[in-house]
Amino acid sequence: MLAWPVRSSLYNRAHPEVTMLFIPLRRDDEKRQAPALATYLIILANIIGFVLSSLPHDFTNPADDFARTLSTYGFVPAEPTIIGLLASMFLHANILHLAGNMLFLFAVGPSVEEAFGPIGMTGFYLMGGCVATGVFKLFHWDSTKPLIGASGAIAAVMGVYLVRYWRKKMRFLIFPWFRIVSAAAQVVLPLWFAEQLLVAYFELGGNGTGVAGTAHLGGFTFGLVAALTIGVMPEREKRSYKELVKVSDTIDHALADNLYQEAIAAELRGDIAGARKIARELLLVRPDAEHALQLAVDLAVTADDDSGIDAPAARLLNLFISNGRVKDANALVAQLAGEESVRVLPRFLARAAAWCDKRNEHAKAARLYRRLAEIRPFGKEGVESLVNAGVSLQRAGDAAAARAAFEAAHTHAGCTPEWATVIRDKVALLEG
Repeated sequence: MLAWPVRSSLYNRAHPEVTMLFIPLRRDDEKRQAPALATYLIILANIIGFVLSSLPHDFTNPADDFARTLSTYGFVPAEPTIIGLLASMFLHANILHLAGNMLFLFAVGPSVEEAFGPIGMTGFYLMGGCVATGVFKLFHWDSTKPLIGASGAIAAVMGVYLVRYWRKKMRFLIFPWFRIVSAAAQVVLPLWFAEQLLVAYFELGGNGTGVAGTAHLGGFTFGLVAALTIGVMPEREKRSYKELVKVSDTIDHALADNLYQEAIAAELRGDIAGARKIARELLLVRPDAEHALQLAVDLAVTADDDSGIDAPAARLLNLFISNGRVKDANALVAQLAGEESVRVLPRFLARAAAWCDKRNEHAKAARLYRRLAEIRPFGKEGVESLVNAGVSLQRAGDAAAARAAFEAAHTHAGCTPEWATVIRDKVALLEG
């Protein structure tokens, strides 16, 4: 972040002890899982801000015009505004100022965004920039020179980076000698911080370089504190949550085992109603456990309660299918929806029919769809089941039976104009 006017060089020749800059290039082990969109959008916003501020409005004196733009939208400590506070983070004095800041942000921003997400990255940038500007104002209360640049905000991101990746090595470009070295962030970034102390010392002594070292220190310190507060504590909470989940799972398993044994004992005593009540409690604890679903189905079959069979049977079939247990799935379909079955199981039949169609067992699927149409004779569900039966029969090569199914769907009381159009298309395809 620079205080306008800016010196023509990037470093102060009068103070060679503060000329060394460590510019991070990238993390050595960096492997990004996704584009750092927030970082890239911030970089784009800075570029747009620089371009717009550089466009001359007064072609007779573009230099004065540019200075007026920066004075208007930069942060003037003596006359602070919200617009100046925010806009100053996206304004730069020249192309080298912009390029240097964006290089820093491009190097550390994606890693911070990877750790804290795009919202976290944006928050660190904006809040860090505001804090950096506030610190600068504390030391330059009545200054009329506008403060511009993103480096205070980027310093905050660097502070976050140091906390999150302090042991990771990075490649750095040492300016102005243009040498590339590899060093851990815990070594180089504290050196950069020490350099900013020197910059701030000369700045406050009235012999500065035009670089706002106090803003850099404020932003960097904010990033350190924020990352320690927001970044480290969630890790502890995350570990605690994982431990809590592990304990909760252990308790759930123990409770489920106890409920299962109680249900079996009730069944052996002949108390089917009591066993089913316990089985329902078991499903609340372990809703996707195979033994719980199977028990619920078996008890409902014993009680001859189709409504109690349907939902757990459909979920059990889904479990078998998702685990590739074809034999078990076929056995369950044969048990509950065999050719002699008259059970009313709409959810189970729909899932079983779709699965059979997918396995190219089209004749079997058509039988299940027709059974589904019988138990859902009203409304669009009955029409849909008959159409699906016709499609399955068509795939099975039985054109006559397919046409009969389509005709039954067309004459169904629930056939709407939309379904009639679909059925005509199916028949036309069949006859074509």
